[in-house]
Amino acid sequence: MRIRWTIVVLLVLALIGCGSKETQNTRSQVDYPVCESENTIILYDRYSEKLVSYNTETYEVEERSNIQNFMQYEFNSGSDLYTAGNSLTNGFEVIRVTDRDIEVVYDLEDQSNEAIFPLASTDHYTLFVLTKYDELGKEVDRKVVAYNEDTFVEYPEINGLVSFGAILNDTLYYTVYEDEIINYALYKIDLKDTNSVPVFLENGLEVGEIFVHKGELFKSSFEKIFSVSKAYERMPLNYFDDTTHALIQIFPTEEANLVLSVINTKSDEVITRVPNIVDFKINEGTIVVYTLESIEKISIH
Repeated sequence: MRIRWTIVVLLVLALIGCGSKETQNTRSQVDYPVCESENTIILYDRYSEKLVSYNTETYEVEERSNIQNFMQYEFNSGSDLYTAGNSLTNGFEVIRVTDRDIEVVYDLEDQSNEAIFPLASTDHYTLFVLTKYDELGKEVDRKVVAYNEDTFVEYPEINGLVSFGAILNDTLYYTVYEDEIINYALYKIDLKDTNSVPVFLENGLEVGEIFVHKGELFKSSFEKIFSVSKAYERMPLNYFDDTTHALIQIFPTEEANLVLSVINTKSDEVITRVPNIVDFKINEGTIVVYTLESIEKISIH
């Protein structure tokens, strides 16, 4: 469905074990990791799309969600909500992840023929893509829904293979995959009214990923992430953060080592590159990077 949900499978398999101090799981089948000690927290391995437990004293990944085809999916803009499910058998649910706990907050009614994926979120909106399949596993419907107080409200006028989204104020920008011409079309819709009619903006986008940063819409090509005023090299994983004025990017080296790069979007300078990363979080204007060697804190002034 979305490119982010199927990132370079062979490379992921290599990255899971390479250069790590990861300890052996005590449970053979792990749906969600647990915090075994007071020093353990829950993190998200964004490259393999798996939740992990991480010891903040030893810097070890103690346990990892490891059931085959069972994946956890994130909001690019940051949220404590994720979705989780099996790419073959479905069984999707919405989960809330805090520092030490994972809570299931919503189970899809049709556990066999429905899946749900994050689309875009802000403090005011949480939007998912809800997908339905027939008994043979073929997709038959895709719709955008807003999540609020354990209920879903549909935006019925949004149609097509919705793939990526980004929210600017009360406007959702989203891309739709155009199967016949193998590219993406860009639309926008007013989120204040669930019956709003989408506005077509353009087509011919070769990559569907879009972002919002500092009031600007960023689109993507195979090589670049760009707005009307700025352009950055596109990496496998890209995250803009307004509070820190940062573009945070994650990419592998030839040695299958995951590196996190921080770009100051005010000056467009690369502030730092951190190897052997597990995850990062934004905490009160500071980027906290969890690695297999240490925990680093990065501030942009």
